[in-house]
Amino acid sequence: RSQDGLQVLTAKDIEVEEEELERLGLLVRPKPYHLGKYCSERCKPTPMESFLYPSRLEREKTVMPAATAMVQSTGVGELTGDEERALKEFGVFETQRFSQKLKGVRKKVRDGLKTPTTPGLINNSYVFESTPEKGFLVAVDGMDGVPSHLGYGWLGCLVSTFPPGSYYNSEGQIVTEVKCVTDFDFKSDIREPRWLDGYDRWVGVEAAPSGMLCIIIDVRVIFTQQMARGLFGAKKKKMENFELNQMGFAILPVWDVGEHYTVAGNYQLPLYAMGPTDPNMGVGKKSRWTGRATEGYGPTADFLDILYLSADKKGSIHAGIAQALEENIIHAVEGVSVNARLLDGTRWGEFAIPFAAGGAGPRNVNRRYLPLEGKGYLEKEKGKPLGVGTANGLKEEQFSEQNKAMSEQLLSGLGIPETALDISEDDKTI
Repeated sequence: RSQDGLQVLTAKDIEVEEEELERLGLLVRPKPYHLGKYCSERCKPTPMESFLYPSRLEREKTVMPAATAMVQSTGVGELTGDEERALKEFGVFETQRFSQKLKGVRKKVRDGLKTPTTPGLINNSYVFESTPEKGFLVAVDGMDGVPSHLGYGWLGCLVSTFPPGSYYNSEGQIVTEVKCVTDFDFKSDIREPRWLDGYDRWVGVEAAPSGMLCIIIDVRVIFTQQMARGLFGAKKKKMENFELNQMGFAILPVWDVGEHYTVAGNYQLPLYAMGPTDPNMGVGKKSRWTGRATEGYGPTADFLDILYLSADKKGSIHAGIAQALEENIIHAVEGVSVNARLLDGTRWGEFAIPFAAGGAGPRNVNRRYLPLEGKGYLEKEKGKPLGVGTANGLKEEQFSEQNKAMSEQLLSGLGIPETALDISEDDKTI
């Protein structure tokens, strides 16, 4: 490459005689085509490319509307009318047609290439529209900020789409559309629990007429200990009968309202619960909170109606969440978040690094759904790491059986069929 990193050098760019290049084995002269020295086997399109090419050809021949915003994001300022029209035309990008400030984009890119991270000028999420046939993939990897005094023995998740939100609109009677995340990592820290299930594919899912489509991540907890008060203060005591309850839920938009592109990425999502804020909740609070739902399980049908109407009338489900927070219909569980990855079905192989135990995970995390004042989501409770298994007196050889027993308790307690645990090999590959 050239020194600025923008050009791949060839023999013509180096002042060396051809004889010297040939002597060094750096000059390979092309063979006449009729000799059959070329193999085009590797040029055949993959099955996924064969699927994508027709859809790309059918797409309207216009540049993405975000092109002007993308250019402005590089710091060149507002564009003139002529510049905006030039960006939207198909044709050669002729720099002489632009003002000096737009020419500076090239320098901006060049400077970016010199940094450890590539400039985010192109968002791959907007290359191909999402299709129900290929669907999208979701991985719920874990949680951050769970209070250490919670006294839980196991965590699992119910994952479903909204719309339709059938499980919640039927008050738990319709369970056919629910999938479960149950491969719990007992070695993970009690404050940062993790799951090992990985990606699961969703196909044939249709959005609302407004274009809204999101994932509901419903975190369920099995309590194995409770705080008991005695002469010498409160201490944890093992429960004779384990208790299944809800810790809260998170909302992950699959598409931005009105768009048909999967907003792929690594996400840290706030955890919500129904009802007004409980002052006993939160990281670092020496409280009686055990996470038990006091206002019923969520999201309720009424709350989902708010999201649906917000997407339809305001073009955003976030406006609906803000409304529900303001009206004390829901509250954010202070400092507690869910870590998830979202991927379009045509882009298998991206966002492959999970949020792993011990703080390891993807470098770039999208936190745009966290509250603006939510600094507590990035803070960690002080103290030495303590594995969930160790906290519950389990040995490593017991983890697998305990996970199986807890998963069965989740399914039987909620009346969910075992098929909710199935992840076929087809879900893992393209």
